[in-house]
Amino acid sequence: MPRLPSPPKPTPSRGGAPAALSPSLPAPAPRGTARLEIWALPGARREGAAGMHGERLRVRVRAQAMEGRANEALLDWLAAELDVPRRNLTLTAGAASRAKSIAIAGMDAATLAAWVQRVSTSTEAAAP
Repeated sequence: MPRLPSPPKPTPSRGGAPAALSPSLPAPAPRGTARLEIWALPGARREGAAGMHGERLRVRVRAQAMEGRANEALLDWLAAELDVPRRNLTLTAGAASRAKSIAIAGMDAATLAAWVQRVSTSTEAAAP
């Protein structure tokens, strides 16, 4: 029986891994979904926005960074602050890092940007 040709292999990316498997930036948010970049501060005395960390909103949460507790507390806080159902928030990157990316379904980027501007400036003005 004749041998069939093998399927083409993915071309390697710069890291040497196949292109389909190489790490990259988070995928763009689907239409009607906004993306929020967070710098998380777990184990804080109080919860809330704490200004900016570069281009990321710095957020304090009381929960410790153990077994995903801080991630869940962060998503719960965001849902309450943004007045969206918790199910609309998805942690898309940074599960084990302070730098996190969160997709928020049902919210446009302009509304989210205005909220980030408001909470980041109000917390920076209140800081000693």
